[in-house]
Amino acid sequence: MGDEKLLEIEVVTPQKRIFSGKITSVIVPGSKSPFQILYRHAPIVSSLDPGVVRIVDSIGKELFFAVSSGFVAVQNNSVSIFVGKAFTPEEIDPKEIKLKIPQIKAEYKKTKSELEKASLRLAVAELEACLKTIELSQQ
Repeated sequence: MGDEKLLEIEVVTPQKRIFSGKITSVIVPGSKSPFQILYRHAPIVSSLDPGVVRIVDSIGKELFFAVSSGFVAVQNNSVSIFVGKAFTPEEIDPKEIKLKIPQIKAEYKKTKSELEKASLRLAVAELEACLKTIELSQQ
């Protein structure tokens, strides 16, 4: 495939660049709903919820990343994804996550603070995104 139909992408956390390169498409977990970005996508800045970023690279290989909330910017066939945290399937321990989710949900039921409840809901969403990333990468 020629470079003329490819996007440049960069996935970045505050700690490091997770991925960069040429791709054919990416699906991101937009705050309103997931959406796909292809060549010649209109310029956009959108917030992202915790979820899965699915990238199809220049040779058709699918790559998956579990991400926390953040935002995506698209302009001139360049995609920048900025998130608080991002993990590859290899960095995720599903057994550990499956133990953590019930613990967090139990803590949620006990707390009275709305701020703490929101934080715990976010933590569960991030962990569920990790599990979904593993599931997708094994298909």
